[in-house]
This record gives sequence, structure tokens and C-alpha cells, in this order.
Amino acid sequence: MKRPSISVIIPAFNARAWIGEAIDSVLGQTWPPADIIVVDDGSEDGTGAVVTARFGGRVRVLRQENRGLAAARNAGLNAAEGELIQLLDADDLLLPRKLEKQAAILAHDLSLDVVHSDFAFFRDGAPGDRWPSEQRPPVEGSDPLLEFIRGNTVAVHTALTRRTRIEQVGGFDESLGACEDLDLWLRMAAAGCRFRHIPEVLALYRVRPGSMSGDRARQALWTIEVLERARRRPLPPPARAAIRSSLPRFRNMLVLEQLRNGAALLRAGRLGAGAAAIGRALTTDPLGIPGRVARLLRLHPRGKMP
Repeated sequence: MKRPSISVIIPAFNARAWIGEAIDSVLGQTWPPADIIVVDDGSEDGTGAVVTARFGGRVRVLRQENRGLAAARNAGLNAAEGELIQLLDADDLLLPRKLEKQAAILAHDLSLDVVHSDFAFFRDGAPGDRWPSEQRPPVEGSDPLLEFIRGNTVAVHTALTRRTRIEQVGGFDESLGACEDLDLWLRMAAAGCRFRHIPEVLALYRVRPGSMSGDRARQALWTIEVLERARRRPLPPPARAAIRSSLPRFRNMLVLEQLRNGAALLRAGRLGAGAAAIGRALTTDPLGIPGRVARLLRLHPRGKMP
């Protein structure tokens, strides 16, 4: 069995506090990658210099002006030498046998394009303090497109992917402000790519204040945008029906998060920001606001928003 080469791509923006741990988790793999590429996306804290000083020639550092996560990932893809691609955010970790287990499956079954796994959360500063993610059933069936339309359950760092398949669908969409991984999976699934799931925790996700994925309203907003874009592309009727049924759920999620954010800001005395957040909720769905407010008050009888 031919041993496929792997490129690990780590986009980084002001990540000097965490990126050493991320790279250590890659260097500790039982199946070493062919190259490790850190894309310093306009960091202002010396991230790239820290990586070079600590790891030297073991890690390639690419520097660019701040262009966002999708652009940084694409820059890494353009420079990658491996047949398989491992994407890793600068504050997350891989467990030691992650690459070995997934690369062996892809080497054995050439019909597969993506192998992904479960992951666990860990608290910033305490890698041993872990708890499992609450995931829906894994994406790997005969029609993964429908599963991705219902929501993204493939965290990007849990996946090992054939580089050619990412390139065939055009890489990451740099015009997206978030959820560019969901957009990629949707386009790959629509192109007929096959996914397989390993029911084992092979990656860790860091929980810390200020992380992009912790902004639920932002994630819901960009999920809606990704689904709207998907709807404008040629899709089979079942996929179109799934988008029609999924969009109201994500719009509901967006409005509820905007209301929660607005209420929290008002309680903190930030009246202008709180009013702006509630205004965004009214703009998103003005007719549905009364019912949603009533629902929140039923869930919290003292009248306090969550």
C-alpha cells in the first residue's frame, strides 16, 4: 500500500499564545506529514516570528496581509506538496494517531475523498479538561449533501481530504466571512465526493473567549448565506427541498441569538449596542419577533432573557 504524503495547513492571526501547542500536536503524529505550513495572516503579535524561532525549518511560514481565514487556507493549499490535506486552526490540536488512522483508510480505499472523526472540547490552558462534542449522526451516507444542508457536523480539523478534490471545486470561497468550511463541504458533496466517518475522538477544539466559532449569531448569519448561495447552483430536487426546510430554522436561530445578545448588552448598560442588536433582529424577521419574545419569556418566567 502506497503511503500518501500529507500537508498540514495552519492559518494564524495573532495566535502566538496557542500556535506552539498546535504545531507540537502535528509534530507528535505517528504518521509524520510531508510539510507543515503556517500562513501568518497579517498578525500583529509576532506569530510568524515566534514559529520560526521555535521550530526553524521544520515549519514553513508564509506571510500575507490580513485577508481572512478562507484566503489563508487557500494560500496554504497553493503551497502544499502533499496528496492529502489536514487543515488545523492555530488554537486547536490533533491527537497523536489522527493522521495515521485516516491516511491508512484513504490509502486503502481510493474511492473515498474525505475521512473525518469525532472531536472533543477542551478548556483553554487545560488540555486534560475535555468533554465530547454533541454531534448529529456522522456525514458519510449515500447522500452527504442532504446532511450538510441540515448543518455542518464535520469540524474542519477532524477531516483529512484529498487535495485534488478540494482543488476541483475551487478551494475556499474568500468572499465568505464565516462558514467557508460548510460551503466547501457542500460543493464537494454536490460534486460527488465520498465521506467516511471514524467514530473516535481524534482532534481537540479549544474553548476560549473571543473565538470566532463562539459567536452563534455570526455562524447562523453566514450559514444562511452559504445555503442561499447553494440554492442558486444546480442541485437535485431533494437538496432544494432540504434547503427550503433548513433556512427557516437557521433564521430562527439568528433572530434568537440577536435578541439574546441585545438583552445581554442592555443589562450590561450598553444601551446603544443593545438597541442595535435588537434592531438587527427586527430587520431579520419583524413579523416573527413577538412570538420569539414570548417563547423566551415562557422559557424564563422571571422575564429575564437567557
